[in-house]
This record gives sequence, C-alpha cells and structure tokens, in this order.
Amino acid sequence: MNGTLNGEASPAPAEVGLAAHPGQDLRRMPASAAARGLSGREWLILTKLIDGATNKSIANELGICEATVKVHLRTCFRKIGAKNRTQAAIWASEQFLS
Repeated sequence: MNGTLNGEASPAPAEVGLAAHPGQDLRRMPASAAARGLSGREWLILTKLIDGATNKSIANELGICEATVKVHLRTCFRKIGAKNRTQAAIWASEQFLS
C-alpha cells in the first residue's frame, strides 16, 4: 500500500531507488538483490564496487566513515555469499544482466 508524503504518493516498493542517499547512483536495485535482503545503502555500496571504488572513496562520496563502509561490505558479503570485494562486484554486475 502506498502512503503519502507532503501530498504526493510514495513510490511502490519495486520503484524505490536510491534517491534518498547522498552521492546516489542511478542504478536501481534489482529484485534479486532485494530478495537477498540487501538494503538500499548496501546495494549502493555494491554498485560503487562495480565501478572499482575504494572504501575511502565510497565513504567520502556518501559522507560516512570508512569503517561504516567496511561494515556494510561485510554484511553484503554475508547476504550474497561473497568472500571478497571482487566476488561481490561480480555478483552485483550480474544482477543487472538478469
């Protein structure tokens, strides 16, 4: 059920992107990523990995500390079954193709 905010209909869950995050990435979270339980912020960080961004550059772009990026990445790794950033980036890039 869609609610309203300031008189505007809020988007349906499938339409929710990453606009609420500073340094947003225009790539939407695929249903396969949502099904793994990834949050919007976790998906955003994974999309930065696809681009080859470092933890420090991700932190600077999103206005968070580098330790927070590391925590998000560890959580992502657990949720998607990746052992490292390379596997996570490959997994995320494959989600755009499916």
